[in-house]
Amino acid sequence: MEASLARGLARAARAMAHQPDLQATLDTVCAEAVAAVGADACSIFLLRKGTVHTAAVSTPELRAAEEAQVAAGEGPCLDVVRQRRVVDVPDLRTERRWPRWAPRMVELGWLSVLSVPLVERDRTVGSLNFVSRAAGGLGEPAADVGRLFAEHASLALTAARTEYSLVEAVGTRHAVGLAQGILMERYGLDVDRAFEAMRRCSQEGNVKLRSVAEHVVRDRRLPGGDAAVRG
Repeated sequence: MEASLARGLARAARAMAHQPDLQATLDTVCAEAVAAVGADACSIFLLRKGTVHTAAVSTPELRAAEEAQVAAGEGPCLDVVRQRRVVDVPDLRTERRWPRWAPRMVELGWLSVLSVPLVERDRTVGSLNFVSRAAGGLGEPAADVGRLFAEHASLALTAARTEYSLVEAVGTRHAVGLAQGILMERYGLDVDRAFEAMRRCSQEGNVKLRSVAEHVVRDRRLPGGDAAVRG
């Protein structure tokens, strides 16, 4: 590996690892990826509950193109998530694999695409997608750098998602505890009955337990009012 590339990847890894939250990490990955590969723009697709969504883009101009890919249900970025392989498209003007999506990309001014899988604990969780306004703008050298960059990006995203989950868990426990205390004081419930009232409200309303707890803390009552306590 060239010394300049190694230094660039190391600097990018540090930048990605020192972000305050998950979205900031995603945005930084996109920005650093553009510089590392020499693309015109970059996006990140992530898989969540079986559905692929656009998690970040380096420029607003790219969002319409990526959302068109999701809407069409076809495209290289989706193929990467499904098949866990690098997809390099040198010229979208002659591409026939994605007849609904490729013409839309050309219409928006994007002519070549390189998509690389993002892997977390041996599981494909998304794709890192580089695009260029020039045909043939991304080739084999870019693919090699893209693979290396994706490995660093995957580690940064795994760490950010783990931290986000921990913060969410701590926040949920804190909110639930406060809400339990409020319900116990207002309705004379014990700890278990206060929790059961919130759990029942969460299930019947199809909302997260944390949302129910935050409502109790804010309004001093369950979303369903006094009747929700009696069940």
